[in-house]
Order: sequence, then structure tokens, then C-alpha cells
Amino acid sequence: MLLAHKEKDSDNITQKEQSLEEHLKNVSMEMEQDLNPVSFPCLFGELNTTESLKRILQKTGAFHDIGKSSKWFQEYLETSIETRCKDHSLISGIIFSEDYDIGDILGFLSTVAIIKHHGNLLLDKPNYLNDILEKQYKNIKEQTKRK
Repeated sequence: MLLAHKEKDSDNITQKEQSLEEHLKNVSMEMEQDLNPVSFPCLFGELNTTESLKRILQKTGAFHDIGKSSKWFQEYLETSIETRCKDHSLISGIIFSEDYDIGDILGFLSTVAIIKHHGNLLLDKPNYLNDILEKQYKNIKEQTKRK
């Protein structure tokens, strides 16, 4: 079972676990349910319908932590040893963005929200990041059997 969270006590004994599937479903439902009909026609025009906003929020919630399915994040939950490959926000955003066209403003904004949901990214080593992202991407596709 892939995990999203693991809480340990002071003796490093696991007290509580949450599966990644349960976490993504819960966040997805919460985001969709929390939508208050708000109108931004100057920004979104025809895209601004409650249903289209609900769909994008639901999908954003469903994908925001998909990067936690990588073997490196799962190993981090087991060992608490941090490696650069355990980071999951950027790869989650990249996987989410695969379903959106370059001009899709809602898709773009949601991608940015996913990438930034744990803070700022330091993109000062692009080759290093590319190597990490390539490894993560291949592993997550294998783990989730997503094509």
C-alpha cells in the first residue's frame, strides 16, 4: 500500500498511517465541496462555470500529492531519511499538467498551486532537477500504472 502520511511517536513507532489513495480522494472531495460559486468573467470568460471550477478543483486535489507514490517518498516515510528525490510537489504538478493545453488558464493555475503547495522551489540546479524528475516520473508511472 502506498502511503501519504505516517505519524510516529517519540520511540519511532508508527501510530497512524494514511494511504495515498485515501488522502487524494479526501482532498479531492474537500476541494470540490468547498467551492463557493464565485464569478470572475474578466479572467476566465466561458470557463467560469461552477461545474468547470468543481472539475478542476477535484482534479487538483486528486493529483496534488501523486508524487508521493515514488519509491523515494515511500522510503522516506519508512526511514525518515531525507533525500532530494523524496520531494513530490514539482513532479506532482508535472504529471497533473499532462492533461492540459498550454493556453488553459485554470490548468496552469492549478499546476502552479500543486508545485508550490509546500513552499517555494529553488530551481538553481536545472540539470540536477531534470535528473531527479526523470527518475521520479518513470518510477511514479510504474507505481501508479498510469499511462
